[in-house]
Amino acid sequence: MSGHTPGPWFADFHNEQPQGGRFITYICGGNKLVPIAAVPTGVEGYGRDEGRANASLIAAAPELLDLLAEADCRIAWESVGLGNTFADRVEAAIAKARGEA
Repeated sequence: MSGHTPGPWFADFHNEQPQGGRFITYICGGNKLVPIAAVPTGVEGYGRDEGRANASLIAAAPELLDLLAEADCRIAWESVGLGNTFADRVEAAIAKARGEA
């Protein structure tokens, strides 16, 4: 799997698009205005605020992944030989985000 679009990503709330009775918020990244993801907001089952919160979380993904990878290095260094299950969970989450799991 090739790498993801580089961050920072942002949720383009200023250009939400109405589509089929709901709104779509686009996630853009890599210093481009080309969308890399579309998140429904204001659909039946959850409100617009929840959809916007989901879009914000997705937009934060590259920074969160970078920070988690950095934390993994620090955890591994500090817990050498301790059999740290938290470190294993961190590594599994990083692998999942990178499409390696």
